[in-house]
Amino acid sequence: MRIYACGCSFTYGDELNDPTAHAWPAILAAKLSADLNNDAVSGGTNSRTVYRTIKNTKDNYDFIS
Repeated sequence: MRIYACGCSFTYGDELNDPTAHAWPAILAAKLSADLNNDAVSGGTNSRTVYRTIKNTKDNYDFIS
């Protein structure tokens, strides 16, 4: 299973000690034993989220958030 996540600091895991392990997309991926592409950035705008999601989900993902 492959997961693509895009968004702002909340999705990125800003202010967490280890965002790659403790942000919500990482927790979801770990629980589902899935590969994760977390394309979120701190300060990411809605426009960036829409643009990056459309651009980067040409690959086959099972879950897009």
